[in-house]
Amino acid sequence: MGAPVNWKPWGVAAIVLLAHVALLLLYWDSIPDPIAVHFDAAGQADSWESKTLLHVLMMPLYSAGTALLMFACLPPRGLAQPQPVPGSPSVPYSASIAQRVEQVVHLTWRFLGWFAVAVAVAFLVSDVTTRLPAFAHIQWLAAAVWVAFTILVVAGSLVLMVRLTSSKKIEPDAEEMARADDEFLVGMYNDPNDPMAAISISSRPTRIIINRGQRLGKQYLMRMVVSIVVYTLFTVLVAML
Repeated sequence: MGAPVNWKPWGVAAIVLLAHVALLLLYWDSIPDPIAVHFDAAGQADSWESKTLLHVLMMPLYSAGTALLMFACLPPRGLAQPQPVPGSPSVPYSASIAQRVEQVVHLTWRFLGWFAVAVAVAFLVSDVTTRLPAFAHIQWLAAAVWVAFTILVVAGSLVLMVRLTSSKKIEPDAEEMARADDEFLVGMYNDPNDPMAAISISSRPTRIIINRGQRLGKQYLMRMVVSIVVYTLFTVLVAML
């Protein structure tokens, strides 16, 4: 079970990030001092700092941090696999539920991968066109790229939902029918004796519900929480420097 991991978008994101850093270093001498570190809604600089390596590379740092956050939020590839339980299983392992979970995991990996690419491109274009004099003549791209980014994210989210809902319906098997058909409004539940780390019910195939009673599910939830907290602290710290 499970499609192979597609690392291509993450490789593309890494190449874009490296190109971003390379451009800034290549045009280092042309970067003005002090350097603009913040822009208003009209794209005009309204805050400046001395030209240091940290201030010049601030946008690539944000780009890398965002990509790492997306990577940390990826659901584990083994989320659909049967997990050990301390005693007798409270409910049976369901292959149909596992297929739905695997489908969501696969498409989430693809979506977040290309989201990371879009973020890296948006940061690169907006940064070099507003900070490097050699690209000042195409500064209009800075605003255009973020508009395009927003449109692409919304469109990508819709495509993801459509693909999940329009794909061939996975009918519940006997094991799924034997499980309680509960609605978990908060997206998680706690059952250490459930051999599934996550479930996806047939009526809502676009979402997965994490079992925090299973080690794999708990680790995934903790990883997302810690990553979001660290990213928030990171952005605040970089903005204060």
